[in-house]
Amino acid sequence: MYLDKLREVCHTNVHRESRPGVGHHLTFTEELYDVDGNLVSTSEGMAVVYGDPADGGLMQLMTATEKLADGTISWTGTVRQEDPNGTEFVVNSFPAIGVSGRYAGKTGTRTFKFVERPDEHTTICEATIYMED
Repeated sequence: MYLDKLREVCHTNVHRESRPGVGHHLTFTEELYDVDGNLVSTSEGMAVVYGDPADGGLMQLMTATEKLADGTISWTGTVRQEDPNGTEFVVNSFPAIGVSGRYAGKTGTRTFKFVERPDEHTTICEATIYMED
């Protein structure tokens, strides 16, 4: 299964720690839409920020579960924290594992690339999901 050119709309809720940047964690929900605007998937996940903010080396450990009409896929990985002004467009790729339905036991990848941030709690990305058949 290969789904590409998906529009990912991510809604975040940041839980701030006392230190700037490091230790913050966030929870998020997402919707993935195909090029015709049809809802393909919803997901729930979380991320934790770590690294050295002094050298710009902030990272996020992310994990989420995608719920598609025909099964569930989980993905986890590490990503460099994106430039909040959107001047860098990095493609992030995570290993994905099928949990249920037609994806159970299959492996693949889940990718996303930052497109825009309309507000501090919403991020728009371009996404793909690829699972081996």
